Amino acid sequence: VKFTTENNSILGWFDKEKLDIIIFNVLSNAFKYTPENGSIHIDLCINEAKQKYPNGIVALKIMDSGKGIPKDQYEKVFQRFYQVKDNNNKVSTDTGSGIGLAFVKSLVELHHGGIDLESEPGKTCFTITLPLGKDIYSDDELFDFKRDADRRTKELYTHSITKSKDVEPHKEQSDRTPILLIEDNNELKEFLFDYLSEEYDVSLASNGVEGLEVCKKQAPRLVVTDVMMDKMDGFAFCEKLKSDIEISHIPVLLMTALSSIENKITGYKTGADDYITKPFEPELLKIRIENILDNIEKYKKSFKREQDVTTKELTFSKIDEEFLNKVIKIIEDNIDNSQFDIDHVCRYCGVSSSHLYRKIKSITGLSPNEFIRTYRLKQAAKMIAESNLNISEIAYKVGFSDAFYFSKCFKKQFGTSPSRFIPKN
Repeated sequence: VKFTTENNSILGWFDKEKLDIIIFNVLSNAFKYTPENGSIHIDLCINEAKQKYPNGIVALKIMDSGKGIPKDQYEKVFQRFYQVKDNNNKVSTDTGSGIGLAFVKSLVELHHGGIDLESEPGKTCFTITLPLGKDIYSDDELFDFKRDADRRTKELYTHSITKSKDVEPHKEQSDRTPILLIEDNNELKEFLFDYLSEEYDVSLASNGVEGLEVCKKQAPRLVVTDVMMDKMDGFAFCEKLKSDIEISHIPVLLMTALSSIENKITGYKTGADDYITKPFEPELLKIRIENILDNIEKYKKSFKREQDVTTKELTFSKIDEEFLNKVIKIIEDNIDNSQFDIDHVCRYCGVSSSHLYRKIKSITGLSPNEFIRTYRLKQAAKMIAESNLNISEIAYKVGFSDAFYFSKCFKKQFGTSPSRFIPKN
């Protein structure tokens, strides 16, 4: 492959993603139809076209040494699924444009440009020309973050519900996971509420201040929040939530038109668990929500089932990780004390029993008593693997005063009796 250009840089008004698609598809064809030891030449230049395009046009030529395309089929190549025919009017077995070149042509025309084809045996050249200036586009064609991100998300939503209407039955109200949607654009908020309510029990807030109040009162399982809002934006909301021990366990998904890497870094630094850029397909938002909730349940189940699951895997904020480590520390210090209970934990952590219950349950899926028992049984499993103590001795060392009850709990936890237990590692 050879690339030539006389320009160090070329600045113009393009849709970056669509330009990637255009170049990728044409290059893919060139690679596909160039024989072994053949060649591909890419040339990029600026052409003067002052009368129609005061800022000039950019011309991208992609040439390959393939078998070529008959002249009478030039226009047909840009039709969907057209397959090139040879001189005997037979469909060539190794050529066909699929929807690639048809799609490329439509994207080039959206840029007010053109795509031309020249070919002869042993040579094919596609020339893509695109105007460089902004003035070629109308206001409706230019994307403005503040104006269009919410509008286009709404349009995608409307298209989505038209496609998916009545495809899947809605969940019963009692089966829906409670989530919170924070959005200051009332129209978009209404549309997303309708869409997400098919699967979730959705509460609403218009800014971060309202969102924090809802989180403390209702304890949603997840928050979806816009970034750019009055009173308190999404970044500030996320930072405050993740530093409040009462609600820090709630995962946060940020949605914004600010797509730069710097803004994404800012979002993740505040503790955000995921990030979606407007405009987006509403189905993608739903999938992101499902993934976060599924991962939470996966780690909870892993903690119950597996011997080694770290607190970092279980928690969604630094403050939760520190809290859980503190709880584990007090359990470890009293591992052989059969009288040890949640009152000890509450005094050590400086929290009420109701707060301890909500926090441990939300992070691990277990009540505090179940969490203490599960931790003790995991320590017992390690002792079985690493020591020569008998089962009764191990039971007492992890705080069980009744060896029979210990064996019963152990079997329920690991699916086998202590005497038959074989560690996975």
